[in-house]
Amino acid sequence: MFYSSPRDTLQEVAAQELYNRNWRYHKEARVWLTKETGQSPLQKDAAFERGTYTFFDPERWEKVKKDATIYYEQLEERALPQSLNAMSMTMAGMPMGTMGGMQAQAQQLPMRG
Repeated sequence: MFYSSPRDTLQEVAAQELYNRNWRYHKEARVWLTKETGQSPLQKDAAFERGTYTFFDPERWEKVKKDATIYYEQLEERALPQSLNAMSMTMAGMPMGTMGGMQAQAQQLPMRG
């Protein structure tokens, strides 16, 4: 769903939820990534940080750990638009099989190293 409908309302809500869970979208690589839990960056300054990150590979539908240098300007920053605020609140109460089911699937993604 996420990659098939750019700028769809549900895609925006999903992107905001990923952002809320500390995932960031890399605009140039066009992938989602997050810092590896429990690890500090090996190097960090005002423009970038270098360390181990978890990337989501949409081709294989799995999380992959990689060492990388991440430039902050290449990450999309998000703020929830007012129009999506009500929708995200509504979706939070949806039963399993809708957005709740998607959340359960996302939590079961395998990790590759």
